[in-house]
Amino acid sequence: MGAASVYSATGTAFASAAEQTRALGATVTTGAQQANFNPTGNGGSGSPGGSDQWYLQPIGNDTPQTLSTTSSAAGIAAATNTSLAGVGQYKLVNRNSGLALENVNGAWQLAGQAFGDAGQAVAITKVS
Repeated sequence: MGAASVYSATGTAFASAAEQTRALGATVTTGAQQANFNPTGNGGSGSPGGSDQWYLQPIGNDTPQTLSTTSSAAGIAAATNTSLAGVGQYKLVNRNSGLALENVNGAWQLAGQAFGDAGQAVAITKVS
């Protein structure tokens, strides 16, 4: 009996273990560094880079909302605040997929980015 197949949200079987670890909802694990981008991989279409490439995305102080011609000045100011002043929380985002880490029931997993999702916010604490 062969190894069990793991399927994506669309019902397609993953082709590789690396593909499984980069999928939406994949549990985040630590381990050996994955291979870097290979331009000749995947039949010449290129294979993705290692999944250990991350960046911090600041969570701004704006208030996401749909604006219209009848929006108040205060509403427009709140929705268009692009200042980084006072930013204290970030999202840890995978450079290859654009997916953010999200804490679900105490476990970290990859998830699509969502405004106001408290499970995706991380804080940085200075270590003395």
